[in-house]
Amino acid sequence: MTDPQEFDTKQVDPNARKRSVGRELAMKLVYVLDARGKDRAYEDAKEIIERENDPADSKEFGRTLFEGVSENKDDLDNIIHEAADNWDVGRMAAVDRALLRIGAYELLYCFDIPPKVTIS
Repeated sequence: MTDPQEFDTKQVDPNARKRSVGRELAMKLVYVLDARGKDRAYEDAKEIIERENDPADSKEFGRTLFEGVSENKDDLDNIIHEAADNWDVGRMAAVDRALLRIGAYELLYCFDIPPKVTIS
């Protein structure tokens, strides 16, 4: 196991933090999509994005993930359903659904993000 003091923070990809913050925003937005429906979620998303004090790059990444999940939700749910033995997507906790949808979207549609980054 690596000693935490040996970890050089200068080698951390600066985009990684922006993506992490963007994913947190996307989780909020995809959760709203699930709870309120597509039309209302887009209205709420604008307000949520404006309220966040995140960097513009992070907001853009989060918005991109949200829109991608929203536009491909049915396909993503079918893929998740096929992979989830004995689990109906509708019975999963809303937070779990949001996380799985975002992860599946990144793996299937975000070719600039290595799969190992999405999975971690």
